[in-house]
Amino acid sequence: MTRGNVQYSIDGSPVTKKEFLRRRDKEVREVYVQQQHLIKNKVFSLGQIRKYEKLGLLTSVRHKGKKCFKREDALALVEEQSGAKNRVRQMYLLKPSRGHHINVRRKIYNSVMKAFRVLAQPLSGAEEKREYFVDAEDEETAKKLAYDKMLAREGDDALLDSPAQIFTADEITFNPRKISDLIDNIEYYVTKMRKMEDMDVIPEMLKQYAQNYFRDVPLDEEAVRALALFTMDKTYRVAAYLEIVDNYTRAYFAKVIPYFWDYLHNKGLGVFYIVDNTFRNDGRFEAITELFSLTGITVIAPYDEEGVLEYGIVESRIKEQMAERKITMYIEKDSSVNYLEQVKGLATKSDYLCIFRSKASASHLVEVLKNHS
Repeated sequence: MTRGNVQYSIDGSPVTKKEFLRRRDKEVREVYVQQQHLIKNKVFSLGQIRKYEKLGLLTSVRHKGKKCFKREDALALVEEQSGAKNRVRQMYLLKPSRGHHINVRRKIYNSVMKAFRVLAQPLSGAEEKREYFVDAEDEETAKKLAYDKMLAREGDDALLDSPAQIFTADEITFNPRKISDLIDNIEYYVTKMRKMEDMDVIPEMLKQYAQNYFRDVPLDEEAVRALALFTMDKTYRVAAYLEIVDNYTRAYFAKVIPYFWDYLHNKGLGVFYIVDNTFRNDGRFEAITELFSLTGITVIAPYDEEGVLEYGIVESRIKEQMAERKITMYIEKDSSVNYLEQVKGLATKSDYLCIFRSKASASHLVEVLKNHS
């Protein structure tokens, strides 16, 4: 149907303006929910909606002068953040407008993608573990996607070494459930930052979570040491396995991780992390040292622009940092130098928590060195 220069059609067939608008109104009511409906029925408060919009979790459209959001986005947030009892009520309130069957809501809800962290572990050599982050509808699909990702990234090496693999999938929520999520889910959060093209919103949210946690949750000495061991080693393993190191990655390491070091420093715990790994000449060593430096700790490597440093220089730098109770990493990248025994001896003469990693980053095994001070 043409009126002036305006033509209305549906699936290539001409229709009247009235029919076009009627069909469009029906589609909008099936897919979208009004902001007013969300607030009136206490699904979300106005403050929550504004927060979710800022985080990029809800995107609004205008229909007949009303602000609307996609039902599937709202359902995903309800499923992720509500208590079980309240979730049932809120999901009911998000059903499509009158005249549309509840199965439409179920279809939309069931198609919502979820984020998963999938752990791949061989049946033999169980210390070797790889983590993959995928979006999927359910755990089984997540495991299959992780398997495909492993093949694409590792080639045949992983399967030739250990052909039988066990995959376990854990769903990730946007809001942290525990303090370790800030480390375990680095890749997930950095990917979110990249999609949002924002380097501040997510780090600020996680920093607030860390501040509240460290303020409100009392940790005894053993728990503080366990937190230090986990944070240092898991951060290294994540950094060593990242496929992309860009400004979003750097922003996360610079803005979120330092809160862990500040907490350990305030608790009076010194940490010395010693790494003996062999790195290919692919920039990974440089990326690790850069990212850890951005977190605010001291990174010492026995190299400069001209080559290998004498041990005396290395020892002097280590002692200088330890005198100021700085959290310190010492790392060697290949067999061109080996000061490991001297450095380990220097570290264990202090009251620092001394951690030694000599296995590849896929392994979760490290050694806690015994102090001799």
